[in-house]
Amino acid sequence: LGAVSFLASSQEAMATSPALGAEHEFIRGAALVGGTNGMFFDNDNNLIVAQVYGRGISKLNSSNGDIAEALGFEESVVFPDDVTVGPDGTLYWSDYFYFSTIMMRRPGEDSVPLLRPGSVPFANPVTLDPNGVRLFYAQCWNPEPVNGVYEHNLVTNITTTLLQGIPGCASNAMDYWDEALYTPRPYEGRIVKIDLAANNTVSNVTTGWGGAPNALKFDSQGRLYATNTGTGEVALIDYDHSDTENNRQVVAQFPPGSVDNLALDRDDRLFVSSTSDGDVV
Repeated sequence: LGAVSFLASSQEAMATSPALGAEHEFIRGAALVGGTNGMFFDNDNNLIVAQVYGRGISKLNSSNGDIAEALGFEESVVFPDDVTVGPDGTLYWSDYFYFSTIMMRRPGEDSVPLLRPGSVPFANPVTLDPNGVRLFYAQCWNPEPVNGVYEHNLVTNITTTLLQGIPGCASNAMDYWDEALYTPRPYEGRIVKIDLAANNTVSNVTTGWGGAPNALKFDSQGRLYATNTGTGEVALIDYDHSDTENNRQVVAQFPPGSVDNLALDRDDRLFVSSTSDGDVV
């Protein structure tokens, strides 16, 4: 892992520097208001950041932290929680509360709902397969025990229920790798694998992770990184290890409650967002 970079902040600097080997750098950037949540790198290596309480989506230059573009209410961005970008540059995001659906914005076009507004209450994570055809989304923090994980085929326009009836949180953030979805279960202290090629069978990836495992991403080499909001840890997870309680290596430590999501750029540099502050580290 090359570096962890401090891109943007609403305050001077985090009190605790990330413990990530011997190499990290801090880059002063523009202020992001209202916390930072889901993140994804676009095809030009710009970092796209969703801000639920900031009620916007920002495109950051990953070299210096400057805001290259900001989308807000005029662009139908209201409560964006997670973001992803398709191979054709189409931006997808979950609208947690206002539209309660998955939104999309093709390059040069207006934002539109991908699904009927109101059809996905407590919409949270969103991710794509590498071909940009299968879009996956889920519900989290729904007070009713109806949280589910779903797939929407962008070619056939057909939505399929993968899992449903999960109490608390079906997924807060997830990633696709090798015909499977990997997703944290914050209430359960574990990360699970949903095998899409085996009738959506659920198996444990890592367990006994106290706090609240919150988000995960694969790098280009297939290494799995995850955040834990409760402990402030960022961990590298050996998902092939049979001992799921002892297959985590902490690679960065932040104050408990400060980390949310993460993303890796084309050089596999790791970036972490903060739901409590306006930071991207």
